[in-house]
Amino acid sequence: MDIEEGKTADAFAKLARSVQLDESSFERAALLCINDLDRADLALKLAGDDAARLARVGSLLASLDHGSPEASATADALDASHHQELVERARAKAFEQLKTMCEAPDAPASAHASLASLYHQQMDYEAAIQHYRRAVQVDYDQFYWHYPLATLLAQVDRNDRRFMRRESAFAFEQNMRLLNSY
Repeated sequence: MDIEEGKTADAFAKLARSVQLDESSFERAALLCINDLDRADLALKLAGDDAARLARVGSLLASLDHGSPEASATADALDASHHQELVERARAKAFEQLKTMCEAPDAPASAHASLASLYHQQMDYEAAIQHYRRAVQVDYDQFYWHYPLATLLAQVDRNDRRFMRRESAFAFEQNMRLLNSY
């Protein structure tokens, strides 16, 4: 209602409160800031210093360039240079937060995987491989990190056959478990 009435400050306050109460509402709130309020800067503000949220805002903003359905309405509203600046700012902030987080010896595997994904997007394959390996080492059961690691190793022409066989077998086993659970 506040959005329809043009009450940006009130709408943002309610979105921020919603995210505070329910973490899972972040993406929807960020999309509302970007699409309905035409204020990508508020989506960044909503993300705060949370690296995962910043990375998600960066992805949402970057999707504007690719004509995604959720963002197409905003593409015309944002000036291209301002849009690119916001994308870069979100990515840079997320990248720095993740780098700092991953320097700690007890960094969570998900932080390493997120940082690896950002390095992969930047085409820094060696760093991406290093962080995917660390993520897999910390939490081997997260099989969805194994495929990007294997893909990167293949891209840089590192045919570690033992690793590839082990990852293939592990992915097959996980997929079979998922199929059998239905």
